[in-house]
Amino acid sequence: MKDPSRIPQVLAQLQRVWEAQPDLTLPTLFGMLGNRGIGWGNTDEDLVEALLTLYRENPGEVRGYAAACAPMSEEVVRGRFLVETESPAFRVTVDPYRVSVRRINREQPAPQPGVWEFEKLRRCRSGEPLVITDTEGVEHRFGVVVRITLLNENPTAEIESLTGVRRRKLGDKTYQLIFDDGDTALLNHGLELYQSSRRTVEQRSVKWDQLISATPGQTFKVQETGSGAVMELGMLEKIIPLEG
Repeated sequence: MKDPSRIPQVLAQLQRVWEAQPDLTLPTLFGMLGNRGIGWGNTDEDLVEALLTLYRENPGEVRGYAAACAPMSEEVVRGRFLVETESPAFRVTVDPYRVSVRRINREQPAPQPGVWEFEKLRRCRSGEPLVITDTEGVEHRFGVVVRITLLNENPTAEIESLTGVRRRKLGDKTYQLIFDDGDTALLNHGLELYQSSRRTVEQRSVKWDQLISATPGQTFKVQETGSGAVMELGMLEKIIPLEG
């Protein structure tokens, strides 16, 4: 007979994964394990290994400081994470360098993201409100965390170039583009442009096919979908990865 004392340890791993994504049903979770090859012929050790992988990809909690504020290097946020919240709905990206906040409104074009430096994650745990402390010590409170996703285990602060990238090859990546005149853009499968005036931010959408020139220090040029026309949007200053 196998040692029954192993059962609580295996179930504890299952519980941890499920609590990290409480919206999942247990049959759905079993289906996810099945897609990873877990079935009748596998051992408990195989199951635990698969559960550990699932938890690494969608952890129940993230802790840590920004790289510039951490008391010790071991306390820096380890990776880039997408934190999805509800009531209200936000997509919040956290990495060792900054926080990006986007409010979700599926009936309108993507709003301009708020990107700012932070000190530490005050609370980032599934099922609880997301709280982030900025570099001035102010706590920013968001909705209840419904899912945390690891996007990149070794993120970089900025991107050197996106020249030549085609929209269909972009995958699920999202970038913020910053221009030398203060205008910004949100780049994913669409291109949202944000032009600041004295009192308002004007927004327009561009359907694009390829980035002709997308290197900081050069004029940003993008080829539009359909007409093939090349649009120039000004001197690109910085490319900040938000997702991916």
